[in-house]
Amino acid sequence: MEETKWNTRLGLGWAEGLVAVLFFLLLHYIRHRHKHLISWPLLRELPSMIINFPRTHEWGTTILRAAGGTIAFRGPIFTGMRVVLTCDPCNVEYILKTRFSNFPKGPDFHEMFHELMGDGIFNTDGDEWQAQRRTANAHVHSKAFRDFVNKTSHQLSSDRLVPILRKAAVDGAVIDLQDLTMRYTMDAACAAVFGEAVGCLAPELPQVPFVTAMDEAQQAVVARHVLPHKWWKVMRWLGLGMEPLLARGVHTLDEFVANQVAQKRLERSGGNGGDLLSIYTTDVSAKTDNYLRDVAVNFLIAGRDTTGAALAWFFWLVSTHPEVEAKILVELKEKGTEDLRELHYLHAALSETLRLYPSVPLDHKGVVKEDILPDGTTVKPGNMLLYNIYAMGRMHWIWGNDCLEFKPERWLGQDGKFIPESGFRYLAFNGGPRTCLGKEVAYVQMKCVAAAVLPSFELQVVEGHEVLPKPTVILMMKNGLKMRVKERVAGNLHFPAKIINV
Repeated sequence: MEETKWNTRLGLGWAEGLVAVLFFLLLHYIRHRHKHLISWPLLRELPSMIINFPRTHEWGTTILRAAGGTIAFRGPIFTGMRVVLTCDPCNVEYILKTRFSNFPKGPDFHEMFHELMGDGIFNTDGDEWQAQRRTANAHVHSKAFRDFVNKTSHQLSSDRLVPILRKAAVDGAVIDLQDLTMRYTMDAACAAVFGEAVGCLAPELPQVPFVTAMDEAQQAVVARHVLPHKWWKVMRWLGLGMEPLLARGVHTLDEFVANQVAQKRLERSGGNGGDLLSIYTTDVSAKTDNYLRDVAVNFLIAGRDTTGAALAWFFWLVSTHPEVEAKILVELKEKGTEDLRELHYLHAALSETLRLYPSVPLDHKGVVKEDILPDGTTVKPGNMLLYNIYAMGRMHWIWGNDCLEFKPERWLGQDGKFIPESGFRYLAFNGGPRTCLGKEVAYVQMKCVAAAVLPSFELQVVEGHEVLPKPTVILMMKNGLKMRVKERVAGNLHFPAKIINV
């Protein structure tokens, strides 16, 4: 009897203690709820990061604007977690160029992405990265590869994408244009890497398992960014949270790529094909199937997701800015598409899209030795150093008071020709030694699609459809891009996008 009473009192004591803790935390939140970043007892800033994760891009922009460009977060006590977040161009140049060797991807980044990207070019540092960079640079800029990309980009946009849009226009159907642009760039990326598209843009728009697997794996990886390193490793070991999703996605992806690599081995193409895998299989450094797997996955992610997302944001911005659309159409009509390099206004509109909606909104670096950034912020080994590219495009002290406006003219000189941005204010293609090798390929693919679609169709966002960024590694639209399509007849602007020079 006495034991029962003691257990009852003990249980009530624990319950009362828990209620007291919860009440204290509630009061703490009410007291500080007006702040964008709340420091909690014991847990410090981690709850704020988790709570705001669904709107992480806008939240990061808000706190960086309030902080003047750089802010530090602390994880729970005893975890050693410290995150430095910056959008200061001076800091970014220091990190990416001036002190490049002191800020590698780092072991934490490598482990975070290893299941997905392996030891590919985007997940390595030092000598290994430099060797892969040299090889990739030679292959990506080879005439065979560039000609192959130009040909397949044109064919996919005019022969696959346009007919799907025309059918939607005839049927009066609502389409998810983001889904279509991602399908286009998936087929384009697979053609560039493996030599043939995988049918994402087939008329019936099939679900391709390995594409779904890639999306799920990346979504799972981004969740690791808001947890202490040791926490997500325990979750991986226990199979909790989004870790099983990552494991399943990587397994499906590996099976698909392994089949492609095996096929290339059998073909023994001898470099006759213009796709990357054909070229890589003749390279003496491509000794193992794992090496080729990592090459393929890294280029697929870089080539498909970034360009597909950028195209979706571009079409949304153009459809909601008719004055920009009109100028693009005039340029296409006057200059044609035989030389994509002459489409200066279209190039400016694409660059302006990427300024506001960079395909990689946030990037991550490690710290080798203690250092002081140009703004005075101290960073130490073990810190997670993030530079927020999304926020950079939204700072008035970087781009002016009209920084939130979609304004392609900011990229043009008085003669109407495109002027590249200098410095480290514009990082859509990264900067310093790790500047994106596929920059020109991305512009070619985007121009091909714009030149094929805009003169032929009017695109209108479905009334009431909300366009919001999704908290993913690649800046996707959370709800897709629901649009109605109409055949464009005014001005007789329909013409094929024939490409000769790029």
